[in-house]
Amino acid sequence: MRVMVDMSATVLHHGHVRLLKRAKELGTVIVGLTGDAEVFKHKGYWPELPFAEAQGGIGSIAFCR
Repeated sequence: MRVMVDMSATVLHHGHVRLLKRAKELGTVIVGLTGDAEVFKHKGYWPELPFAEAQGGIGSIAFCR
């Protein structure tokens, strides 16, 4: 089964880790990461963790066993 997880990850925290671990228990994880401009548009602030850094952080968590 494929499991889609959508997040902005403006600040990477333990809740993201728990969410991704739980999703991995259910199947293959696909992460949709919100871009910086969309975060600003909808939340009104620029992310503390820019997209490229969030992408690297989320990617390293998602593939941990």
